[in-house]
Amino acid sequence: MRKLILVRHSLPEIVSDLPANQWRLSGTGRLRCKRLAERLATYDPDVIVASLEPKATETGEIVANILGKPFETAENLHEHDRSNVGLFDTKEQFEARVASFFENPQMSKT
Repeated sequence: MRKLILVRHSLPEIVSDLPANQWRLSGTGRLRCKRLAERLATYDPDVIVASLEPKATETGEIVANILGKPFETAENLHEHDRSNVGLFDTKEQFEARVASFFENPQMSKT
């Protein structure tokens, strides 16, 4: 039976003057791809597919290389658009905003 495994990209290097969809992986993010590949190996994927966003493409290429699997990119596969939401100073601020979003249906319209 075929399975689809969705995985988020590894840790990016946050560059405040670039949109998130242009960020690349941080050094730590590249190192974490090895652990991700080890965890995915148990599923023996046929192919690794990533979005065109640099951080996702880098994650996919590293994982595919480690696993010896083909790598592809796919258009229209990307994270949600949050270009109208600036960066937060702390992780706690970000998490509070996400919680508020899911608690308040009106926020999803902005």
